[in-house]
Amino acid sequence: MKYVLGAKCVKCGREYPAAPGLTTCACGGILDIVYDYAAIRRDFSPKSLADCRDYSMWRYRPLLPVEEESAPPPLRVGWSPLYKADRLAQALGLDTLYLKDDGQNPTSSLKDRASALAVVKAREAGADPSDPAQVEPLLEGLDIRMDYGGDGVQRMYLSGRDVTEAIRENAVSALASKVAALPAVREFLLDFQRRQARERDVVMDGRDIGTVALPGADVKIFLTASPEDRARRRFDELRKRGQEADYDTVLRDIILRDEHDTRRSAAPLRQAKDALLVDTTGNSLDESLDVLLETIKERLKA
Repeated sequence: MKYVLGAKCVKCGREYPAAPGLTTCACGGILDIVYDYAAIRRDFSPKSLADCRDYSMWRYRPLLPVEEESAPPPLRVGWSPLYKADRLAQALGLDTLYLKDDGQNPTSSLKDRASALAVVKAREAGADPSDPAQVEPLLEGLDIRMDYGGDGVQRMYLSGRDVTEAIRENAVSALASKVAALPAVREFLLDFQRRQARERDVVMDGRDIGTVALPGADVKIFLTASPEDRARRRFDELRKRGQEADYDTVLRDIILRDEHDTRRSAAPLRQAKDALLVDTTGNSLDESLDVLLETIKERLKA
């Protein structure tokens, strides 16, 4: 934690020296990390970060509050494309609309990617992230929060720290996926998802949203495409971004993720009984948007 000066409680303002595993104050408040911004400005620049060829959240490792020797969870992940959908926004009467295409990315959801950082912190605390008995106590001091900035961009906070950029550029971690499958972890994250839906209107995607997280949603769509089609989309996106990619590897990752999520005991991947099946195999992005928009309109009329 070279660039971490210490921590400060967001509730009472008490300050603490930098220490691995310290996330909460004696008063119960969350500790916010205090960074050495002068040193960061000296050692980093937008160009140096742009030139980094590590296309995962760990490209920011020197800036994350984890020890240098801590091993990150394995498996490549990330860079889900974000599209500005002008035509769909116009059809819905919105000024601006962005769509995050997680269908191309064999990755964990937004909340599960925040768990990837928590996995490293669990290791630093001496816990085995695959052992439920060791993971569950760590949930008591873990706070995951999502908010929106003035520009409308989603911001994700892990124990008071803004990890938005890290989780959006992270490729799924096999270990984070296993941790997120633990019943206690899923229950913890389930409350987070439902809180978001209570506080605002949302379009939420995920492999158990319609069956577990929001079973009473107004519209449920089980969106799918063949593994080969999803692998091709993902492969093309990686190549467009200048990243090295192997189609067979991308396809294997997608198939393994599907198998894992379908067979897991906690909230497995399955179509809700009242969800509409939409298969976008062979569709372009615009064609898929047209099908989804018509499906939503028809369901809301019913």
